[in-house]
Amino acid sequence: MKHFFFLAFLLLLTNCFGYKPIFSSSNINYNIKNVRNITQDKVSNYIARKLKSYKSDDNKEDISIEISSSNKERVLSKDTKGDPIIFEMNIIVDVKLTLEGQDDKYFQFKENFSYNNRSNKFDLKLYKDNLQKNISEKITKNIILKIRSL
Repeated sequence: MKHFFFLAFLLLLTNCFGYKPIFSSSNINYNIKNVRNITQDKVSNYIARKLKSYKSDDNKEDISIEISSSNKERVLSKDTKGDPIIFEMNIIVDVKLTLEGQDDKYFQFKENFSYNNRSNKFDLKLYKDNLQKNISEKITKNIILKIRSL
């Protein structure tokens, strides 16, 4: 029985040697030359900072990116006193990709998230900031996947 577990463990270990990260910069067909942030808010700043890590000096085709985002929050429900119970956060990111010698490509990414109100407003602010960061990360991954598919 010990030999079976050892053999199974060894088999699993040897199958992991071909691991490659999905979002590595070496898999992109384009060199991100310039990332321009139009709105200068938290979401677009985070996305621009993450995309700058994909810049390289390879002989790949250059691409310029313009990012603008909007963040809207609204109250979904209120209690009997009129205090908000549930909020909804809508984040919309517009991306313009400029490839040399080709037409510009426009993409829009939308994410919605509902969350409950908290009695401690400091915790609520931290939760909203963390939520914006997570949504920005998800949109950044979608942008990279869209660039790879070009």
